[in-house]
Amino acid sequence: MMFARFLLPMLPILAAAGQTFDFEPGEAPWTRSPVFSTQAHEAGQVLTRSIRGSEYGRGLVHALGQHGLYLVATAAGNLGDSATGILTSPEFRIDRQWLSLLIGGSYDPFNECVQLQVRADGEFQTYFSATGGTEALRQATFRVPDPAIGRIARIRIVDSSPLGHINVDYIRFTAGESGPYRRPVWSYADYLTRFFSRWEPLPRHAPRGI
Repeated sequence: MMFARFLLPMLPILAAAGQTFDFEPGEAPWTRSPVFSTQAHEAGQVLTRSIRGSEYGRGLVHALGQHGLYLVATAAGNLGDSATGILTSPEFRIDRQWLSLLIGGSYDPFNECVQLQVRADGEFQTYFSATGGTEALRQATFRVPDPAIGRIARIRIVDSSPLGHINVDYIRFTAGESGPYRRPVWSYADYLTRFFSRWEPLPRHAPRGI
């Protein structure tokens, strides 16, 4: 009995924690189109040459900036961009005001996107949608409208174009707006280039102090 009294106040906290999808082992499975049966992918197998921070890093292979060891990357696999389908999260009840996620891949708002769908009048309606833009993951945030708090919802990852793909990771709901996501620095050369780019050189004949 004492254990039950201790556990019951914890149940809402456990439910809230379940509204984070980080695609790590042990999480509840998503409903997946057959072509995406191997999603999520280990991040070390999903790399890109298209992210080039400074001239010193050109041609190097870089990670996408994921959170954890796994992420959804719909082009990862034998079919590449030609793979199309949908991944749908388990249903959950929204109890936090802010949604944030990491997203990258092709820019195609209609065919390559992540959607927050909320059940209303017996049907799921899309309240928020985000698309890619670069291979590097960036953070997208959304303030959930007050009428949607407490409703049943789901997340859908949509890839419906054979010419593009989508990368997604670290979908979570929080009480307050998430702080800015900081991409990893690819190399010390990149770091120094970014640092010194903030400094403006003195004019050629400007006097210099001692």
